[in-house]
Amino acid sequence: LRKLCCPKFSECRGTKQESSNAVIMVRLTFSMGLAVTLLMVFGHAESAKIVCVFPTASKSHVLGVQALLKELAHRGHEVTMVSAFPLKKPPKNYRDVNVPIEDAFSSIMSDFMQGESRNMLKLFPKILNAAQVSSNVTINTPEFLRLAREEKFDLAIVGFFMNGFTIGVGQLLRCPTVLYFSAAASGFTNVVGNPSEVAAVPHMMLGQRNPMTFLDRVTNTLINGVEKMVLQYIRYTELPYYESNFPTGKGFLSYDEAMRNVSLVLINTHFSQTTPRPYLPNMVEVGGIQINVKPEPLPDDLQQFLDGAGSDGAIYISFGSNLRSSNLRQDKLEAILSMIRGLKQHVIWKWDQDEMPNQPSNVFIGKWLPQDSILGHPNLKLFITHGGLGSTTEAMYHGVPIVGIPMFGDQEGNIKQVVKEGWGLSVSFDELTEENLVSAVKQVLRDPKYRERVAQRAALFKDRPKGALETGVYWVEYVIRHHGAPHLHYQGADLNVFQLALLDVYAFLSAILFVGYKLIVFIGRKLEAYRILCIYPSSGRSHVIVGQALLKGLAERGHDVTMVSPFKLPKPVPNYREIVVQKEDLDHMTRDFLQKNTGNSISGMLNLFQSQFRTAEMTLKDPKFQTLKNEHFDLVIVGLFVADFVLGLGPHFNAPTVVLFSAGMTKMTADFVGNPRSISTVPHMMIGGPGVMNFSTRVKNFLFGCLENVIVAVSVYAQQSYYDRHFPADRYPPYEAVRQNVSLVLLNTHFSQAYTRPYLQNVIEVGGLQIKSKPDPLPEDIREWLDGADEHGVVYFCLGSNLKSADLPQDKLDAILKTFGQLKQRVIWKWESDSIPNIPPNVLTKSWLPQDDVLAHRNVKLFISHGGLGGMAEAKYHGVPVLGIPIFAEQFQNIQTMVEEGMGMRLDYEQLNEQTFTRAVNIMVREHRFAERAKSISNLYRDRPQSAMDLACFWVEYIARHKGAPHLHYSGADLNFLQRESLDVIAFLLVIVYIVAKMLKVIVRFLFRKVFKTSRKTKIQ
Repeated sequence: LRKLCCPKFSECRGTKQESSNAVIMVRLTFSMGLAVTLLMVFGHAESAKIVCVFPTASKSHVLGVQALLKELAHRGHEVTMVSAFPLKKPPKNYRDVNVPIEDAFSSIMSDFMQGESRNMLKLFPKILNAAQVSSNVTINTPEFLRLAREEKFDLAIVGFFMNGFTIGVGQLLRCPTVLYFSAAASGFTNVVGNPSEVAAVPHMMLGQRNPMTFLDRVTNTLINGVEKMVLQYIRYTELPYYESNFPTGKGFLSYDEAMRNVSLVLINTHFSQTTPRPYLPNMVEVGGIQINVKPEPLPDDLQQFLDGAGSDGAIYISFGSNLRSSNLRQDKLEAILSMIRGLKQHVIWKWDQDEMPNQPSNVFIGKWLPQDSILGHPNLKLFITHGGLGSTTEAMYHGVPIVGIPMFGDQEGNIKQVVKEGWGLSVSFDELTEENLVSAVKQVLRDPKYRERVAQRAALFKDRPKGALETGVYWVEYVIRHHGAPHLHYQGADLNVFQLALLDVYAFLSAILFVGYKLIVFIGRKLEAYRILCIYPSSGRSHVIVGQALLKGLAERGHDVTMVSPFKLPKPVPNYREIVVQKEDLDHMTRDFLQKNTGNSISGMLNLFQSQFRTAEMTLKDPKFQTLKNEHFDLVIVGLFVADFVLGLGPHFNAPTVVLFSAGMTKMTADFVGNPRSISTVPHMMIGGPGVMNFSTRVKNFLFGCLENVIVAVSVYAQQSYYDRHFPADRYPPYEAVRQNVSLVLLNTHFSQAYTRPYLQNVIEVGGLQIKSKPDPLPEDIREWLDGADEHGVVYFCLGSNLKSADLPQDKLDAILKTFGQLKQRVIWKWESDSIPNIPPNVLTKSWLPQDDVLAHRNVKLFISHGGLGGMAEAKYHGVPVLGIPIFAEQFQNIQTMVEEGMGMRLDYEQLNEQTFTRAVNIMVREHRFAERAKSISNLYRDRPQSAMDLACFWVEYIARHKGAPHLHYSGADLNFLQRESLDVIAFLLVIVYIVAKMLKVIVRFLFRKVFKTSRKTKIQ
């Protein structure tokens, strides 16, 4: 041993020190030799049994894993390959189990190459079915089943190509599973839970775009979304195969559990080929694993052909192992052959038949060609390829430029990346002509930049700490050494899409933030909440509904509200207190309106006024209201309907006063804040008429304005005694001062409902305040009646909450009933008595109807109404045409507006009979112009910056926040009639003019006399 280690040991004689050094060297050499020997023995003892199952008819997919298995066999492992492609010369320790597979791909690819079926939506199910059938055949062959029964393996490698159900092989063989995928990472390989990073990493079908633009990210998101749907479809088709081969009843994991039980995924790509992306430790890139670092020798004929190419070099043509060149459509084949005939270069073509028709003299053909070795030859100048990942990888490695003709799958993305990197060009298969192909080939051959760029890419691809094969071997052995490496399992693989994207966390945190926000708002509102009193002393329920809606909105915003009115809410609302008081019965009065037509007479109006005065006084005297008089309120809202003496409650509670008026602008509401009345430009709501007034209309409007002045003056005079009784002068301001101390006026109208007019900042339109943005559910019987209507729809008839249909005279009632009986439509009628004699079968009557919700129903085609402002607002909001029968007050103006807008007709009450009513109803339901116009008006009515409720609540809170907002007070409100109309100024100016005129007259007269006298003296002289 000493002689072996140190042949000159015998000559190593000298000093003692020299002899000692020689001994140390011998011992060290001996130790190293022993260590190497032990490692070899140990390595052999630790060799593993590895089986690979790759059931595919595509040979190119198998090449990478065959290279891995050969290397594992060289390293002493016993490997078994189950596939349709046995090695011609298998190395030691390498066993092939040949499972012939019916080549279902051939006919599919043949059709594809012929251009008969290039639609991937049609091709994909065929390819998927072929892959699944061949995989199922493979794992059920007697040879494979014998392996599973009789042999024990340390690792199973599953070749993955649309055959995910074979993942159960690892369980069948009772060993860890490694997944080999012959393409780049995608949704198919994310079984270990590797993040997709859709926002940053382009899908392989999109091509490598780094960075991605916004549209790229949209496209990428859609592609990934489609892929997820495809994966679900594949899962659906694979489940029967998996469950039949690996039933859970026999102890196998479920399909999804088996997918998550993969120990390692090997992907045949390299980061220099794709966009950088994050990988889990058990997601390993082995791009180029099939490439030999030192190319194997070529067959002699090929070697001679390439060597003889000379300086012009050679071109290699191959469309992979699945696409057969002989199946090319004749025109495409001729284009390639014509291109070749014009070349100086030698051409090697992978041709799947023994002979090629009209084969050019410079072409070498072969059914199988050692592509890696061909590309490694120094004379090869160009590779014409379909763009499969294996082919583009080998071309890059060997520094060969490409002309790509992509066909399907990831090939389009691969070639796009080549073009982007500058070492190749693309020719679309559909646009493949001799001209296009010659142009691309000559450009790549002649321009040296392509070869320079591919050389740079090759350097990047090769620059890695370990070769692809060594990396693959290391990780396979790592999984074996650590018995499946469960410590590499990523928790994200066990999460569903909601958990993985943190959607559940976001939802939870959003809920917490929402609750927190609501709590803060609630506390803030409680801290800033106001105590608000609303008094609505009206006998008309339709008027009070508006006030109730406003108070509910304020209560929902956290304010403490108290509503005093004769009408109770159907359902209690938090923060909403009700004081229900007595009211005067108006039945006898409204009956006279209908039966004697006294609604629009002076006497009728005065009787209504007196009734409202008495109702207001009843409210103030009510014992339940009296209990409130010692409470504190921050704001008082007065629901106004004639009786304004209750405005004294503002000074009583020392709180700002807001007036809520359930109609549009009048003389009374204008006086509260001094708003201009615009008599010359705006028709009064009681008279109607066209929007543009002529002289006679303005005269009429002026006279009515004067009459209104008188009516308001009489009303104020009549209410003075009521005011003095409840708000005596020794403790309260004068009645007139209280009327002019209103902070805000809310009008239940909208500019689209009436004529355009100027408003002060403290006069706010809140038309539609009572309308719900989302209708409440209808009572069951009403809903069924409305739902059950056919295409003719439903007619809704209602005369409001004050006028009762049951009070109609018999002749009018008979006319209405006869008309309804002739209609194809169903009718729903607000009828206040028990029943109607001789009611037609198409008529449903109810004593109370949720009007807003009824009008919101899609089947309501017509609304027959008296023309109350609330009903008209709801009809406009929901786009329902109106047949108006006005009875009194502003109803005439409301209906006239509907007629002018084209969404309604007017039928005067006194002219209502069977003939006129039938004619009007039939016109309304038959002519679509009314419905079309109603929809247009609905859009106009709804188009506002904020809802009526939000607007009203804001201004009420604004007045409360700013203690009555005195800065909004209009100085014009303090002027009398003479001052407001500038009559005093005009009189003053007229006096000045008169005085000046008089003075001028005196001066002129004086001068005239002086001149005349002088002239006369001169003449005498």
